[in-house]
Amino acid sequence: MQSPDPKAFLQDFEENRIAKAKSGRRHRRVVYFQPVRVKFDGKRDRRAVLKDISVRGCGLFFHARPDVGDHAEIRIPDFGTLRGRVAGHFVDGIGIAFTGNKAERRARADSLMVFLNGPDKGERAIRYPSGAHEIMQTMQGERIECIIENISETGISLNTPVLPSVGENVRIGKRHGTVVRHHQTGIGVHFSAPAQLTDEEKNGR
Repeated sequence: MQSPDPKAFLQDFEENRIAKAKSGRRHRRVVYFQPVRVKFDGKRDRRAVLKDISVRGCGLFFHARPDVGDHAEIRIPDFGTLRGRVAGHFVDGIGIAFTGNKAERRARADSLMVFLNGPDKGERAIRYPSGAHEIMQTMQGERIECIIENISETGISLNTPVLPSVGENVRIGKRHGTVVRHHQTGIGVHFSAPAQLTDEEKNGR
């Protein structure tokens, strides 16, 4: 896959870029082929393939033809769930328009940049296993006790029964970050700034 432009999503918020858009599609789409699971109006989930994605929506290769306007949930491995509505059909699939306000779109853009432009495995920051307890605070002020699965200079994986939305800002102890994915036991959070880990954190305490 061709590496996406790191600024591909945030540029969609520049007023001059939007003003100069000459077509009905105002937001840049990144081609990204990825098997996903999709569910419509609460029905059982089905297999689909992500065709492309932008801040506002995505295209799916999908054999069925759900009605325009149907609610959709797209579960992307190692990222999380995106919600929207069926916006239209094309020859081999469907288009989805994501729901959410401008603040949620900006948070989604941040998460997509982290997800699509993450470093190769050989370049990832060292992850230190842990089992320490920590408090996560959500944007609504809710405080949840979590277990740290692993931590690095760039982010943290938490075992938690509460799953803030992908793109939501949270506070983990004294650090701030953005939820960038859901996983089997909780969430992955990308820190807003590189963290200086203590020896206790590196040793899982």
